[in-house]
Amino acid sequence: GTLVVQHWSPPHARLVWKDRRGALLGTAVDDIQMQGGTLSPDGGRFAYGSTSPGDLYVLDLESGVSTRLTFENQNVNSIVWSPDGQRIAFGRLFTSNGWQIYTKAADGTGADSLLFRAPGILNYPQDWSDDGRWLVAQCADTSGNFDLWKIPMTGGGTPEVYQRTPAQEQGANLSPDGKWIVYRADENGKPALYVQSFPKAGAKYQVAIKNPAGAAWSRRGDELLVVTFDSEVFMMQVSTSNGFRQGATTRLFQIVPPEYLVDVMSSEQRFLMGRVKDLSALSRLEVVLGWPQLLEQRK
Repeated sequence: GTLVVQHWSPPHARLVWKDRRGALLGTAVDDIQMQGGTLSPDGGRFAYGSTSPGDLYVLDLESGVSTRLTFENQNVNSIVWSPDGQRIAFGRLFTSNGWQIYTKAADGTGADSLLFRAPGILNYPQDWSDDGRWLVAQCADTSGNFDLWKIPMTGGGTPEVYQRTPAQEQGANLSPDGKWIVYRADENGKPALYVQSFPKAGAKYQVAIKNPAGAAWSRRGDELLVVTFDSEVFMMQVSTSNGFRQGATTRLFQIVPPEYLVDVMSSEQRFLMGRVKDLSALSRLEVVLGWPQLLEQRK
């Protein structure tokens, strides 16, 4: 007859810059309420999903001014910039259709439009190829299993499955030349990191790293930035000239919760980190005694 209810408020965060050793460089944004966000290709803007109201915003990091781009008051997450910085792809939670993929002009002009409605209800954009041709998405099938899809953004064509296995494929990132993709696959609760040829799923290599959470290519394509579920950040030398070869791996720094990695500047020299503010004030517990009797009284 006792019910404990947790009330949770969306967190506010401070965004800070750190270098490759984890040393603090300065504050990027003193206070922001968001769920998911990413830097523009030139690093001057930050697109994020606000929680109050739930829509897509773009923050100019120099002026500190945010511009609201959508007006549906629906949750937005998994935000991806086009390589020219002109458009933004994002996942939106919309009624019974679940999370679907939309696009919007980065300057706010025009309507936001549905890009892809997958068979399942959990669908999130992951990366946009540097040549603008492909958007890679993480999409759940009707059973809830995640697969990787490729969505043509130029020249016509229809979305199609890129990688489908019994594992959960997610966290995909394309190499700068568009010929390789790195992603995490979870099978039986064990994460593994893979590099595979793209746009055709041919040659496939497993990356030797323990407990990987995700990875991204450097701008030159000769390194992989890897973050683990142990909150460690590594930089790994790689080569793709004749297949994929893994080189030396260097540990950069440890992420200390409640801090978390948000994004990385294209130069890989600065890391944008989030720090949750007033964590203890975000949650409160309410104890309800005799709740079955209270329900009876409401009938």
